[in-house]
Amino acid sequence: MKRFFHIVMILFFCAKSFAQQGSTEQLAIEFLRSGQTEQAIELFREVYNRNPSQHIYRHYLEALLQQGNMRDAERLVRRHQRNFPQNPTIAVDLGHVFFVSSDQNRANREFQSIIDNLPNSQGQIAEIAIAFFNRGQTEFAIQAFVRGREVLNNPHAFSLDLATLLERVNRIADMTNEFLATLEHNPHTLSFVQQRIQMVLANDTDNRAANEIRRTTLSYIQRNPQSRVGQEFWISFLLSAEDFETALTFARAYERRFNDHGRRVFEVARTAQHSGSPVAEQAFRHLIARGPASALYLEARMGLLAFLYHQITTAVVVDTRALLALEEQYIELLDNRPLTVQVVPLIRDWARISAFFKNDFAQADSLLNVAKRIPNLPRRVLADLRLDLADIYLFIGEPWEATLLYSQVQTEFRHDEIGSEAMLRNARLFYFIGEFEWSLAQLDVLRAATSRLIANDAMEMSLLIRENADSDGSFDNLRLFANADLLIYQRRYDEALQILDTIRRTNFTHPLFDDILMRRAEIALRRGNADDALDYLEQIYTRHAHELLADEALFLAARINEEQLNRHITAMALFEKLILEHPSSLLVPEARRRFRALQQMSVL
Repeated sequence: MKRFFHIVMILFFCAKSFAQQGSTEQLAIEFLRSGQTEQAIELFREVYNRNPSQHIYRHYLEALLQQGNMRDAERLVRRHQRNFPQNPTIAVDLGHVFFVSSDQNRANREFQSIIDNLPNSQGQIAEIAIAFFNRGQTEFAIQAFVRGREVLNNPHAFSLDLATLLERVNRIADMTNEFLATLEHNPHTLSFVQQRIQMVLANDTDNRAANEIRRTTLSYIQRNPQSRVGQEFWISFLLSAEDFETALTFARAYERRFNDHGRRVFEVARTAQHSGSPVAEQAFRHLIARGPASALYLEARMGLLAFLYHQITTAVVVDTRALLALEEQYIELLDNRPLTVQVVPLIRDWARISAFFKNDFAQADSLLNVAKRIPNLPRRVLADLRLDLADIYLFIGEPWEATLLYSQVQTEFRHDEIGSEAMLRNARLFYFIGEFEWSLAQLDVLRAATSRLIANDAMEMSLLIRENADSDGSFDNLRLFANADLLIYQRRYDEALQILDTIRRTNFTHPLFDDILMRRAEIALRRGNADDALDYLEQIYTRHAHELLADEALFLAARINEEQLNRHITAMALFEKLILEHPSSLLVPEARRRFRALQQMSVL
């Protein structure tokens, strides 16, 4: 019993001692954070003398360095080295003390000594390199990895870490060679390497890094023409740099040399399709030409149809004849073929053509119902089909049927992006019919949506409603305007124009004037009158230069000149005007991309 009592007392006093140490340590850290370094140093000295742990040492050294007390900092590091002789990273701290003391020669000698005497341990070498990096000595961290390979007799050690450090110091050619060597040794790292290259290119504002990667990789594959991973890296880089034509050329060569059955060509096609590049069509047609027996034939046919549909429907002027001509391809591809979830996107596109461009609502409804009967459809795909059907109901003048379907999807996918999309379309519907309060309630929720695109659309519609009240506070003219918007959606352009003209004739200073000009421009475009559209847009960005639609007007006018009229110099001037006069516009990144593309074309 007496022995038990002694044990309890010992544990009590130990716990009390640990608690006191912990509280002293926390107080010291608070002093350090608040800039009271002298008080912090006194407490850290006390705690370190009792418990010379790595954690206390780090804080104590930081406090001494902040105070500029280099003599005590050096003494602390050397004392800690004696306490922990097996820790090789402490020497880096000693060199850092010399570096902070502006004694560059002693610092370099200390750092070089570490490099010359690296331990034969991959883990410890990595720790030393990390310590160098954390102290801002990236070049010495690189040397640690390079020398570490020699010590370990392993030329592939630290490859990805080394490449990342080379990127940090802008040694792009060395980084590229390191990545290529890594891929030769371990091809499964290609995904990681692709991500790093994309990050480099994203920050490459002057194309210097891209040009360096291009030169280095070309040199590598010329020296190693049979290197499969070299070719794969090269094609991957070209896709990241959006040089789709060159990527397709090398993907075809890769197909011939390595007999990959067109997989790299298909990768080019998909990536170019995502970027809207016409190279996608060339790549898909190349795969289709291989014949129905080839592995990627069906995917290529579907990809080509999807690409052509998107290109036609997103052009500044929709070529209705070209769109209707696609219908024969849909019929040929889908008839007498087992229907799976894979073909649902094609059926949806075909249904939209039938409804919105042929006014064949019965066929559109039939197609969507056929799609819904495909076995094992995911809930998300069924929701997409319901939204398509709701859009068609709204188009043919049945808003209550449409809102029922929108609401169903919104409720079922309350916490999903498609639920937010359904809510946005429902809010637009109620805007169309003049129920602004209900519409605004939904839009206010959507302004916090996770999807930036949905949030921006909600903000734009919300501002349209809030900022366009009549002078007496009513929304009579906005209701007329919303009705005109519905008629434009339903392609009843003459009726829409009559309403817009009524608003202009009766309200000479109404804030809707720039919106009316934009709607007239949209109608002119849909009817193929590009010059009329440009006239309306010019009025917006000159007479209403400080209104919300000025940047949109500039962007659309530039696109018309670029895509429809082939006036590339004029398009460049308009894109530049947008970039300079509306730097915070969400359209600036795309405007800058198009400006650069046109600039390169003019040089060629």
